[in-house]
Amino acid sequence: MKIKMGFLIVLICVSLNLSACAEPASSGDKIYTDIVEKYYDLAYDIYLSMEMQDMSDVLDMSSIQNQNFVDALEANTIYWDYSIQKGYTLDTRERYPLDYDFAKVDKKDGTIIVTVDISGDNTQAYPPFVVFGKNKFILKQIDDNWLITQHDYDDIHLFEISKTERYDFELDKVHIQVEEEHAGFIAPHD
Repeated sequence: MKIKMGFLIVLICVSLNLSACAEPASSGDKIYTDIVEKYYDLAYDIYLSMEMQDMSDVLDMSSIQNQNFVDALEANTIYWDYSIQKGYTLDTRERYPLDYDFAKVDKKDGTIIVTVDISGDNTQAYPPFVVFGKNKFILKQIDDNWLITQHDYDDIHLFEISKTERYDFELDKVHIQVEEEHAGFIAPHD
């Protein structure tokens, strides 16, 4: 039945001479959905290890939005690592499960738009880069790789503060920010 439905969708698209056709996500779209999952896995790995890693195998780093995302993730990493080193926090980080409901994959003029509903355990505190609900990832082929060039969702978010303007997270001043925020704080003794 799936093969007949897929064939019918293709037949309708061809017969209507459409340059784009939205299809439900299928096993043929796994290459694109895997990129979205890898994006979250890699961001989570960085978040938990508090060590930056190269994200250029999933993100188009010429995108201002992606540059801001990576810098925000690095600033968060530096902030928490330094706070732990100084004894200002004893918080631990954990990986909570993410559920991906890939609604559709649109293919249009060399661009892939992956629409996914992200959910998880509502009783847990997820990292700030996880936004529950409808997320749209726009992928383009750059050289031989499909990369995320844009990420859209309904919420305004620190981790993707702007798509058009480069934001300076002042990474070299994060330690100063931590010290200022904890002025007068006495770290608990071990």
